[in-house]
Formats: sequence, structure tokens, C-alpha cells
Amino acid sequence: MMNYNIPSLADFKAYLEINDSSKRDSKIDIGLMDVRKHGTLENFLECEDLFVELLLNYPTTLPAELALPEVIYTVLSH
Repeated sequence: MMNYNIPSLADFKAYLEINDSSKRDSKIDIGLMDVRKHGTLENFLECEDLFVELLLNYPTTLPAELALPEVIYTVLSH
């Protein structure tokens, strides 16, 4: 079985610090896809509060519209 590098809460917080919105959104999108496809419930639960924060703060301060569908899909799939 392959060992996937699932983003941690610290990884997602670092992604949010990226100033370039397209790079930030891309990193978040890829991270969300990795959590959804290869992560365990434990991976999801570690980041759950951040995912909810992304939803609640959209679109004001946290990622732009490219990331929102991935956040919603990730939250609903767990």
C-alpha cells in the first residue's frame, strides 16, 4: 500500500499564509483532495475546525472561490 503525505493542520495553516491567492488556493485544493482521497477520519478530524472556519469566513479573509467547493465536498464526504 502506498504511503500518502496527508496534509496536517499545520500544513493547512501554512497554506493560509501564502500571499498569492492563486497559489494559496491551489495548495488548499490539493490538500483537501489528499485528505478526502487518502486520509483517515483521524486526518479529517484534526483539521475539521479549520475546514469549518474556511466555510464560515468565505469569501472575506480565507481562500477565494476556487477552494470553497473542495472544502464543502471534503466536509460532506466525512
